[in-house]
Amino acid sequence: MNRLHALTDGVYAIAMTLLVLELHVPDARSSSELVAGLVAQAPSLFGFALSFAVLGTYWVGNAVNLSHLARVDRAALFLNVLQLFFISLLPFTTAVVGRYPDEAAAVILYGVHLEALGLAQYTHWVYVLRHGPAAWVLAIALAFFSPLLGYAVYFVVLVGYLAASVRDRTAIR
Repeated sequence: MNRLHALTDGVYAIAMTLLVLELHVPDARSSSELVAGLVAQAPSLFGFALSFAVLGTYWVGNAVNLSHLARVDRAALFLNVLQLFFISLLPFTTAVVGRYPDEAAAVILYGVHLEALGLAQYTHWVYVLRHGPAAWVLAIALAFFSPLLGYAVYFVVLVGYLAASVRDRTAIR
């Protein structure tokens, strides 16, 4: 179990750290150029914040669920590796959103990625704990009409999860 926890925590930590690589200090010779450069970073900052919150939320859920386990079998380990695959890919889709924030294709790609991550985590959880999530499909569908609506769903789900987490008093071993 310690190896599973260590690998999982390590992949989450690295993915969360890699998110910052899309943020760049602007080259500026004046305060106005600095402000303009920072404003130009807004889409990347937005993507960073969103994905950091997504990763944090998934890490908390994973930590809570793994804390209930005393042992895992080979299938559970492979399902965890599948989930970690999607976790490690998040810096890439975050970079796409940061570079193309107003493009429906970027929001849809991000949503498809989150859906795959959610399904991988759900499959893992169902296998070892018999629980689960859903909802990114709505964000994908809405992004066809408005990328902002797709982003809104991502944030509503995260806020809902945080609100539920405040009430959850599950102890983590």
